Amino acid sequence: MIICVVGQPLSGKDTVAKYLKERKSFNNVSTGDIIREEMRKNKISLDRDNMRLFAEKSRKQYGNQYPANIAIERIINNGANKIVVSGPRNMAEINAFREKFGNRFVLVAIDASIEIRYERAKSRGREGDDISFEQFKEEENLERAGNSGSHELDDVLKSADYVILNDASEEELFGKIDSLLKSIS
Repeated sequence: MIICVVGQPLSGKDTVAKYLKERKSFNNVSTGDIIREEMRKNKISLDRDNMRLFAEKSRKQYGNQYPANIAIERIINNGANKIVVSGPRNMAEINAFREKFGNRFVLVAIDASIEIRYERAKSRGREGDDISFEQFKEEENLERAGNSGSHELDDVLKSADYVILNDASEEELFGKIDSLLKSIS
């Protein structure tokens, strides 16, 4: 089983991936971590705008499936039966996963309001999170833009097999994940 977790920034993708890894024995592959690894190699600041621009540039160079193509290779080399993938941002990535893994692939969207996600950003402490609410909204709109092959998060979210609302406590989120696992097992 390969569960792919998608959502707007700070919706809870990484929280779900961490939960599945630590409590449900899934192996984790993060497309965001793949991008950050490449950016560190190139000594590029890891703020959201730079990540988006780096991903767009890399997709022009390596194809619209970047970094899903790297994630797929890692999944195949890992050989595990239970994988959680977090972070794809465009339909080319989703389609690459669906084509490679077929019915083993389940796409789960995590949703939370922009206000909740902005509050999470202020407490997370990741580079680039110390921005105004207006800038947060502007950066989000760039990711939602529907720029085919780059960031088309609205289309990715619409294509999800399941949607989970993450607007309460972590324990409530984990309960929703447990229910989902029971329904897809």
